[in-house]
Amino acid sequence: MSPDVLKAPPSRFWSRRKHRSVHLLEGEFADIDFLVDQANWLTELTVTAFVEDIGAVASLKQLRRLQLWPTADGTGSTWSVDLSSLRLLEHLSIGPGVRVEVGDNTRIGYLHVDHIKVELCDRIPEMQFLESLRLDSPDCLPSRIPGRVSELSIAVMRRWPETLRFSGMESLDFLQLENIRGMEDLSAFHGAPPIRRLYVEDCPNLSSIDGITLLDDAEYLFVGRTPLRKTMGSRWSQK
Repeated sequence: MSPDVLKAPPSRFWSRRKHRSVHLLEGEFADIDFLVDQANWLTELTVTAFVEDIGAVASLKQLRRLQLWPTADGTGSTWSVDLSSLRLLEHLSIGPGVRVEVGDNTRIGYLHVDHIKVELCDRIPEMQFLESLRLDSPDCLPSRIPGRVSELSIAVMRRWPETLRFSGMESLDFLQLENIRGMEDLSAFHGAPPIRRLYVEDCPNLSSIDGITLLDDAEYLFVGRTPLRKTMGSRWSQK
């Protein structure tokens, strides 16, 4: 579905039409109240423009896919929004400066967060529908990875917690680690089932995959400043 792209608040004529996917690409918006009239039809919303008040997003109860990246245009912004009313939301991607609350019965299956905060981090273990989790520059890490999560990506950490041990991970089969300092092995993922795909990039201290096992036909790729490039090589296909 191609989104309707907006670079400025729309005209009344635009609001009379039904829109299922909208991208506020750039420019400045005082608020997004003009989208409330689209609440019965709008299922996808991406915001990379500067918006002073994002609160109306909580009224868009048909949303399945929501992406909030307030710094994408370089101006920066801080948003705090309660998404508890978005019971159909399946895909959530949020950038730095965004704080969200999710409901107890959230159906989010894909979660991508840049600079996750403690409040959302503590909710992750309770997300029973979560299948794919991506954390960039996390300020914290969840203690438990929900049982349905099959894909886990963690990127950009200056100091990996030496004593970290995740629980859960019953369905994990794809692990991606990028630009992490201080991680010497994969003991944090001990208890996960055999991994099908392992991707590691720029993890200069990682010299062992101790802590996990790989399937006999597993694919693995080590890129950049990662010692395992030389000791393990790679076995990877483009999919």
